[in-house]
Order: sequence, then C-alpha cells, then structure tokens
Amino acid sequence: MARLTVLIAAVILAFLVAMPVPEVTAKKYTVGDNKFWNPNINYTIWAQGKHFYLGDWLYFVFDRNQHNILEVNKTDYENCNSDHPLVNWTRGAGRDVVPLNVTKHYYLLDGKGGCYGGMKLAVKVEKLPPPPKAAPVKNIGSVSVLFVEMRKKRVEIDDVAAVCLFGVCAKLEDLGFGEQGHGFAAKTGLLTSVKVCNALMDMYGKCGFVGEVRRLFETLEEKSVVSWTVVLDAVVKWEGLENGREVFDGMPERNAVAWTVMVAGYVGGGFTGEALELLEEMVFKCGYGLNFVTLCSVLSACARSGNLVIGRWVHVYALKMEEEEESCNDHVMVGTALVDMYAKCGDIDSSIKVFRLMRERNVVTWNALFSGLAMHGKGKTVIDMFQEMVREVKRPDDLTFSAVLSACSHSGLVEEGWQCFHRLRSHGLEPKVEHYACMVDLLGRAGRVEEAEMLMRGMTVPPNEVVLGSLLGSCSVHGKLEIAERVKRELVEMSPGNMGYQIVLSNMYAANKVQFFSVYSLYLLFD
Repeated sequence: MARLTVLIAAVILAFLVAMPVPEVTAKKYTVGDNKFWNPNINYTIWAQGKHFYLGDWLYFVFDRNQHNILEVNKTDYENCNSDHPLVNWTRGAGRDVVPLNVTKHYYLLDGKGGCYGGMKLAVKVEKLPPPPKAAPVKNIGSVSVLFVEMRKKRVEIDDVAAVCLFGVCAKLEDLGFGEQGHGFAAKTGLLTSVKVCNALMDMYGKCGFVGEVRRLFETLEEKSVVSWTVVLDAVVKWEGLENGREVFDGMPERNAVAWTVMVAGYVGGGFTGEALELLEEMVFKCGYGLNFVTLCSVLSACARSGNLVIGRWVHVYALKMEEEEESCNDHVMVGTALVDMYAKCGDIDSSIKVFRLMRERNVVTWNALFSGLAMHGKGKTVIDMFQEMVREVKRPDDLTFSAVLSACSHSGLVEEGWQCFHRLRSHGLEPKVEHYACMVDLLGRAGRVEEAEMLMRGMTVPPNEVVLGSLLGSCSVHGKLEIAERVKRELVEMSPGNMGYQIVLSNMYAANKVQFFSVYSLYLLFD
C-alpha cells in the first residue's frame, strides 16, 4: 500500500513537470550583456534601470587567466582593494555564477587589476514585490506543498519521486528548492541511486552551477552514460565548447543525446566544419541514426545561429529517413523545425516550400511560418494564409494572432490589423498584452499615435514597458510631444532607473526647440 502511495505521488509530481510552466520570477543577468566581464566597460551604467531581487543570479563570462570575481566590502570596492575578499566567486572556469540570495548590497570587482579599468559592479538586492492578485501560482508551489504533505504523512519518498522532484526544479531553474531536495536526499541515502544523482546534476546544470555538477559526478561510484551526458550538457552550456569537447572525448561510451549536445553546441557557436565532421562521424562511422529529437535540436541550433549549411544537411538527411519507421507526428515536428530554420536563416522561399510539401501540419507549424513571413515583411501573404488556416479547421491560438499582428505592423497593414485584432474573441481568445503591444506598434508606425494611445488607455490588462515604450518611440518619430510626456511619466514610475526614456524625451525637446528657432529665423528674415 505504501509503495502504491509513493507511486501515485510520483505520478502527480511527473504531471506537474509536464504542465506548462509560467515565467519564473528569478532572473539570470549576464553581466555586461554581450560584452561580458571585461575592462573599459561602465558596469554602473549597465546596472542602471535593472532591479535585482532575491533569488536572481549574476552570470560572469571572462578570461579565467586574466580576471576573477571577488566580493568585497564597500570601502575596498571604492578603493579597488582586493586584499581582503569576503567571497571569491571564481570557480576557475571563466563561466561563473553569483547567486543573489541575501537582501543587501553586493560589491564585486576583478582582483587581478581589472578594477582600475572599470571591472567593478555594485548591486542592491531587494525582496521580491508581492505578485498581483490575479497572478498564477507557480507549479513549484504545488510541488513543494505535495512534498511537505508526503513528509507529514510519513510517506516514504523513493528514488522515483526524488527524480520527479528534481525534474521540476530543473525545469523551473529553482535552485533554492532544489538545494532543499539535495539536503533531504543526502540525509535519506537517496544519493546512492545513480538516477537520483543524474537528476540532481541536471538540476544544478540547468541553474548554471557546473562546479556542483562536477563534484556530484566525482562522487558517483557507477558513472552511467546518462551521467556523462548530463555533465557534458552543463559544461558545453556554461564553460564553452573547448571544455565540452574534453568531456566528450573522455566519455567511455556515448549515446545519441551526447552527440546531439556536442553537435548543437558547435552549430550554435558557428563552428560549421566541426559540426559537419561530428554529424558525419555520428551517422556514418558510429551508426547512430538521427531521430526526430536530434534533428529538431540541431535545426533549432541552426535557426538561432543562422547556420544554413548545417540546416540544409539535416534537411537532406530528414528526406532520406522520411519513409522509415518514424511516425507522422515526428514528421510534423521535423517539418515545423525546418520551416522555422529556413525562415530565420533568411531563406523564406524554402520555408514556404517545406510548409507546402508537409502532409500534416499543426498550429505550431502555421505559427512558425507566420512568424517567418512577418520577419521578412510579407504581411499580405500572412493575411491570405491566415484565412487558409481557418478554412483547414486549425484553430488559431494566442501566438498565431501575435504573429499575424506583427506581420501587419511590419507591413503597415492597419485595417487588416484591426480586423485581426477584433477576431480574437470570435475564436474564443481574450486580447493579451502581446496583442495590444502589436496593435500599438502598428498604429504608431502608421502615424496614428492618438489612436494608439486611446487603445492603450482602454486595455483590459495593465500595459507593460513594451507597450508604453513602443508608444513613446512612435511619439518621438511623429513629434507627439504632449502624448510623450504623459507616457514618459508612466514609464518612469514603472522603471525609475531607466534613463533611456528621459533621453528620448530630451531629444524631442531639443528637436522641438530647433524647429521653433528655425521658424523664428524665417520670421525675422521675411519681417
């Protein structure tokens, strides 16, 4: 009976893993964005306008031979003194994470001389603001409640339930609850299970803590191919391809997932030659066929990096395996990935051709095509094909309407955009903030700024920074100073530290002043 209870609980946990997950509150900030942790960058400006809350992370990317990350007190921070660090956050990989798990000021600097070149960052960490009343409860709350309930009822938590628990934490990147689960697993002896350790390592890897992944891996007496693959995935993602290749080459046995991780890493990094070499070795030398999961993973990497060469190679391979044992659903997934890949790599004609040749299509396929067409400014085509989609009895979803409205915006199709917006409710959908954002952008681009503001004021959901920022941009383009002043006030309340909005308005004042003096000069000239 006890075993049955555990099994039922594990099934519920697994169900919660599979449920769609709302956006996670905790955020990961890559310090310096695409400039990373380097000298001659003003990190004070980088941090302006950002709110750092309890549970967020700072992700540092740097040359491990030249720089490091030290936490110091305020005085040492101001004097670039690294002699008495409070914490050395450097783990030696050049891809390190600083968890913001205390509400305080964090003073971080490079202790190898870079501080004098600007490599210093101070952030204030605050408690999370209370969520709005209508905000959905995150699944992790349901999982934690169930977990505590199982403990109260003295239900023995076995390896199956533990694996499901860590799976939820990995999906939500919830390090705090994952660490609690780690402590429980250590106390109850569950870490003797390779499956539990693999799930725990995967959780740490998803959260960016590669050091913990490596430490757990070293404690394993029996290292399965899954264990190696989890380490490989974390290292490729957080420490880079060079370190990832070392792990890959050191694997005593490789599965299809390991090959896929390495190939996708090379594709995403722009290493076309290495990716092709590995693909050919995987298929022709090692005899691993590319299943639909591998194909979709590689195609997704191609779409992100714009690698059309690898994308076409995968397409040819997919055509060869089309008549084999793969199911129709698998073909739909691969076909959709191809449509998306070709569109994002700039070959919209091939994207349309693949779409037309697909025997089965679902709403995700249509959305991928609409997004691609919108990206290429083919709004008329999207409108025509939207009618075709409805005739095929494919019910459009929120993403469909977002893609169609975006296409209208990029093509200046105002009336068509209005018609599409008004059709949302006829398909059983309520306008969401993304739909309003598209319409405000569409009206603003067309110069109908007053109409855009009127729509925004009548929104059924509160406008966010995207909506307000879009309207402010339209005001700047079309010289609507009065509306801009109103919008700017709301933006400043929403994001007090963001100076960008002030700059936009300052530029408008300057342009207005220039225009005034130009008119006044003409008046004096002809007077």
